[in-house]
Amino acid sequence: MVSSFLCHFSVFCTGYTGYRLVNGTDSCSGRVELQFDGKWGTVCDQYWTLKDANVLCHQLNCGYATEAPGQASFGEGIGEIWADIFGCEGSETHLSKCPISVWGRGDCSHANDAGVICSVSFGTNLEHSLHLLKRGLQTGRVEVFYNRTWSRVIDNSWGDRESSVVCRQLGCGSGIEASTSYLYGNGKGNVCVTGIQCSERNSHLKSCTRPQTAHCGISHDVAVICSDINQIKMRLTEGCSGKLQVFYSGTWGSVCQNQMDPHTATMICRELGCYNLTSLNVGNSEIDGDPKWLDNVRCRPHDSYLRQCPSSPWGKNKCNNDEVAVITCSELRLVGGSNCSGRVEIKYDGSWGTVCDDSWDLKDAQVVCRQLGCGEPASADLEFGGGIGIIWLNKVNCIGLESFLWDCPHALVGLNDCHHKEDAGVTCRDLKLVNGRGPCEGRVEVLHGYSWKSICEANFNQMAAEVVCRELDCGVPKKYQGGMFGQGSGTVWEKKIQCRESEKKIFDCSSPNSAAGRCTKRNDVGLVCVPCRLVNGSDSECSGRVELYYDRRWGTVCDRYWDLQDASVLCNQIGCGYAIEAPGQARFGEGKGEIWRDNLHCEGDETDLTKCPALDYGREECTHKNDAGVVCSSEYLFNWFLVTILPSYFCFPDHLDLRLTNGTSVCDGRLEIFYNGSWGTVCDDSWDLPDANVVCRQLQCEAAVEAITPVSYGPGSGHIWLDDVHCQGNESSLSICTHRGWGQNDCRHKEDVGKFKMLRLTDGCSGQLQVFYNNSWGSVCANNMDKATAAKFCQELGCGSLKSDVKEELSKLDLDPKWLDNVRCRGHEASVWQCPSSPWGKNTCTRTEVAAFSCTEALDLRLVEGANNCSGRVEIKYGDTWGTVCDDDWDMKDVKVVCQQLRCGEPMSAELEFGGGRGVIWLNKVRCRGTEAHLWDCQHEPLGKNDCEHKEDAGVNCTGEKDCSLHFNSNVIFFIYLPDGLS
Repeated sequence: MVSSFLCHFSVFCTGYTGYRLVNGTDSCSGRVELQFDGKWGTVCDQYWTLKDANVLCHQLNCGYATEAPGQASFGEGIGEIWADIFGCEGSETHLSKCPISVWGRGDCSHANDAGVICSVSFGTNLEHSLHLLKRGLQTGRVEVFYNRTWSRVIDNSWGDRESSVVCRQLGCGSGIEASTSYLYGNGKGNVCVTGIQCSERNSHLKSCTRPQTAHCGISHDVAVICSDINQIKMRLTEGCSGKLQVFYSGTWGSVCQNQMDPHTATMICRELGCYNLTSLNVGNSEIDGDPKWLDNVRCRPHDSYLRQCPSSPWGKNKCNNDEVAVITCSELRLVGGSNCSGRVEIKYDGSWGTVCDDSWDLKDAQVVCRQLGCGEPASADLEFGGGIGIIWLNKVNCIGLESFLWDCPHALVGLNDCHHKEDAGVTCRDLKLVNGRGPCEGRVEVLHGYSWKSICEANFNQMAAEVVCRELDCGVPKKYQGGMFGQGSGTVWEKKIQCRESEKKIFDCSSPNSAAGRCTKRNDVGLVCVPCRLVNGSDSECSGRVELYYDRRWGTVCDRYWDLQDASVLCNQIGCGYAIEAPGQARFGEGKGEIWRDNLHCEGDETDLTKCPALDYGREECTHKNDAGVVCSSEYLFNWFLVTILPSYFCFPDHLDLRLTNGTSVCDGRLEIFYNGSWGTVCDDSWDLPDANVVCRQLQCEAAVEAITPVSYGPGSGHIWLDDVHCQGNESSLSICTHRGWGQNDCRHKEDVGKFKMLRLTDGCSGQLQVFYNNSWGSVCANNMDKATAAKFCQELGCGSLKSDVKEELSKLDLDPKWLDNVRCRGHEASVWQCPSSPWGKNTCTRTEVAAFSCTEALDLRLVEGANNCSGRVEIKYGDTWGTVCDDDWDMKDVKVVCQQLRCGEPMSAELEFGGGRGVIWLNKVRCRGTEAHLWDCQHEPLGKNDCEHKEDAGVNCTGEKDCSLHFNSNVIFFIYLPDGLS
């Protein structure tokens, strides 16, 4: 980069007080002149580049630079020549932000005065600026010069057509990718435009629809990546060797060898994708009348492309037909596999040959993968067979940091005692998990082009997770979720991944490039894979024979030292609670293959089995008659416990593991949770309304309005089970929310969570909106509440969708506290309690201005045509009409929500085997995260909107609930688990 080159010079980064363009056709073209110390001076063209000119054009509100001519194209100036080296990147807002060499030390004459022609010089009032960041790419955030000011472009309606027009307009080839500017960030200006729409015929944005000014808000700025065919078009006549030719004025011509040095030839090899220089010679053009377009080409250390290198003007030369440049580059390729896997071959002295595997290891493979832009090495193997011809390299000994394979130490080229059966191979990995605790968990990123891209959660599903875990040799997926390991710094791969379970690699899955894959909200998906599973147990996947995944093979664990501590670590690792039993002697049947682990010594608090001391993999003396098993706590529907019946009412929550105590009802009080055989409390650190809302929903106590009033119901006793709970607000169970870990806290009982309150519409699913706060019901003001906010309240209340506008009405409450005002959701909240509002009790409304609206009646859900109530075709009731759900985008996360909502246990499959229904198809393109309380809380198309037929009706198979009996004894209920086979 230019800046790294300039670090060897004295740098002076400011000081001039004026800048102007002189002798041009208007104020946006001309000779560059700068004022310093009261005197005007010119700029030497020796190191003046298009990037420098672009910054100056931007600074002068003249658009972007179309040319940066030298050789006094606008006449020779007089006086000082202030600078001979600028180091702009092209994205700076002012020349003072660019590093430059010390003033007045130019060795140029005024015959070398630099000039500039800016885009606005051509009379255009709508222009764009892009940043040049990576090799072969023009990429950056789009800005338009509109109404004489630079404006940000926000991403409403922007797409591939508009991006292609920008690239064509800037001479940067075609659009490769249109996305929001996560990589470059949003602009700093407060002027935004939107609504630009182009057709494929447009070559300039000014011929597209005119933009409209817009509120910048939280929208993302538009960014584009162009193919950048604006580079000089060049070739070597024999691929990666031969005479150098460039395309100019409609025809190919030669490049003279005069002044060309190995550095210049090396840069040309790399720009052509031929990696490294083998030789630079002089040759004969062999073509009569062959134009020699370039002469005296000599690239500087900071140049990246041939077009940046100084040379004689086009067509001006002092060379003959026998003085043209002949360049031979080395090449590297992988054969017999894919672009990123295969036998390693290099081209040297015109011939392809192989590499011997003596001393060949993963460090050598790492260099090959990096050189080919193929990510990280997965293996350095011989599985691609032997080649033919010469064996060029042997005893390659890379340290892993080299840029090119031939930079590594190796034996003399062609000197070896190898046979082709020893030809080295490489498998590179274009997939990785980052920001996790190890290689099997983290944010999912794929290598596409020359950059790593993350995947948004909307484009990822359970099958894709299984393929990723399998490809990374990491077993099976435990969990995937957007934002779990942070957001990536690069762009998003905006394609929907569609796997069929059988694929070995994520790129084997289909990924159609359609609008369906566009991310409307960035939420980079994270994944946790677990290299272990339980086999031959019950339907819940939380009991069975223990098997571990290693070296792409499943194997068992010896029971010789297997105990409850080891089993508890495994249960926790796979999300199944803690261990109840650790049976041996192949209770769940004998496995096959390897026996990977023996003599485990877990303490019980490790995060996974790999953290426990053990004998090495595969070194055991057991047989499969000794295969270890486990039964985890979530295998049981109910833990052993007792609950006192309160007078008048008792609510049976979904999982029967929460209760509120010391309150006036079962929906008010101190929160207690049952875990590991005893009741304990929850610490109020980080406790807020979304957490409280989940508890209220789980207890079937409507919604929460106030989350905490610590110690309102007195401190608890015993264990403090949870601390630092973080819910989104729409989870179906508190157990799904993140927290420190069971029993991990720094609290005392005076911090126990308490008091939950409620939300309602006065007429069920219509009427005035009221909240319960500070021991009384109060109104919500209509000020600033829009339809989207009201729709969120409908969803929160389980009342379907909004069917009326928000109205102002006279309050129905005699004593009318107005608890909330200015409630306005932004659209991305998971719960209404995350929406901005005025503080509690602070309002500017009267009794006649309380919010009222109507929602559709509460929806209903059922499964039909199945073997029982927990399997069948999915149908929902809207109004008085039952209808079906289309299977577009239907997956296991959607099934999970259905099973949870119907209290039917865990999801087993997403089937179409239950036949087509009749009547209306209510839902389509359902996209659940798996934590929603109701199916209609998931993202979906508008009710009734679809292009489906009943043969596509979605179905579900759930595990169903376990049998249990209720034994009554005075005021106590005992819930007793009955194992299979007992009665």
